[in-house]
Amino acid sequence: MQPDQKIEIQLVDAAGHRVCLGNVLPTITLFSDGHRRYVFDLRPTGADGLTVIGFNELETRRHELGLTHLMDYNTPLTALDPSVEISIPSESTLQKRLQVMEEWNHWDRPSWVLKWPVNGCLAPVEPKRVELSGPVTHVGIVVALPTDAPDGG
Repeated sequence: MQPDQKIEIQLVDAAGHRVCLGNVLPTITLFSDGHRRYVFDLRPTGADGLTVIGFNELETRRHELGLTHLMDYNTPLTALDPSVEISIPSESTLQKRLQVMEEWNHWDRPSWVLKWPVNGCLAPVEPKRVELSGPVTHVGIVVALPTDAPDGG
């Protein structure tokens, strides 16, 4: 990711139409030489099903985490691959993350714990890998309610 780049993530249905669902928590995975390097929670979607993340915000978060995790956050975003993965963690993944936080670092809580995301109301969501190009990369993440899933589940 390069300075002044941003990613706009919009929830969409299978036909590509916007899904207006707020408080869905996406994550971004960044890679170095094809290997996972960083995973960050993004801002939950607004009522319009959209969330935006910019280089400066991610780089600031990387610097902040680097203050307490010296060896883990030492690669600048500009040195990472131009390919990223956007995903929507499942309810069980969020519950497991909370359990690990309570066991290992109960003082540090992400803001999504205070207003629990609605990720659990969605059928499983396929992660999407995209190449960042230009000042804005638009990403449509296909979501469905469990009753809309192809297998009827």
